[in-house]
Amino acid sequence: MQAGPQFGVLVDQSKTVLQNGADAFKKGDFSMLAGVQLRIANFRLNGRYSIGLNNISDITNDNKWKNQGFQISAGIAL
Repeated sequence: MQAGPQFGVLVDQSKTVLQNGADAFKKGDFSMLAGVQLRIANFRLNGRYSIGLNNISDITNDNKWKNQGFQISAGIAL
């Protein structure tokens, strides 16, 4: 079982590194993640779900936008 926080930042290529860094603290997205890993011998199968906790919308209406995502991965342990 896996669980924990994640912090994401939208980087704007038209801004400098310092400007993007300042925006990271104002517009960063804090998310919570949960997942599982299945191990069969050297084979690994992972799945995890992420849900954002911050409103990431720049629009000033009442709708709130939050990030959500699901990941799956497969691999072999060496």
